Amino acid sequence: RDKLVTGVQTCALPIWVLVVGDSLACSLAIGLGPAAGGTLDVEQIAMIGCGVIAGEVWDDREPFPARTESCADVVRGRIAEAVARVHPDVVVWVSTWERLNLVDGSRLAVTGTPAWSRLLESRFDAAVDALTAGGARIVMTTIAAPTNAGLAGGGRITSPEFDWRFGELSSELRRLAATRPARVTLVDLAGALCPDGPPCPKAVEGREPRQVDGAH
Repeated sequence: RDKLVTGVQTCALPIWVLVVGDSLACSLAIGLGPAAGGTLDVEQIAMIGCGVIAGEVWDDREPFPARTESCADVVRGRIAEAVARVHPDVVVWVSTWERLNLVDGSRLAVTGTPAWSRLLESRFDAAVDALTAGGARIVMTTIAAPTNAGLAGGGRITSPEFDWRFGELSSELRRLAATRPARVTLVDLAGALCPDGPPCPKAVEGREPRQVDGAH
């Protein structure tokens, strides 16, 4: 990696970036390399329908992906393989399924409860250790609730009645990131896309960043 010296900072180029998360992470990864003008080498191991630390989720009101009981093992294996192979400088973490109720053995940790927070924190610590084992820094984003977009009839992918879960998750991500300041940086993507909170606007500063389906 060639060296680039700017002021007192010395950076190795390209910066190797590993993107983890779900379909939102996959969408973001597509644009990272081109937007960086060749300064980033990006690899993504996003798993559609699986959160980084959500594991198995269950809900009797809000739709969720099938077979999430396999997510924990699959994601853990992909992270271990990718960290060993890519040796990332930065890990970009974009994950939304953690907003749902989490299955913990025979128990269910309901969104927003102390049990949900404790379970997320335990899984977060383990994931941070695995992702930063080679010295990488994690950049984690908050998650904005969906907005109406280019779906049939200007619809959206989830009902507005569940928007509060996105806020709960973003608050939890802020708290978790603050516990690991040496290894985790939080980017308030939700604040940029939905500055006043739900209902989130279609257009931000004259653009519709999520015009396809209101989420990605």
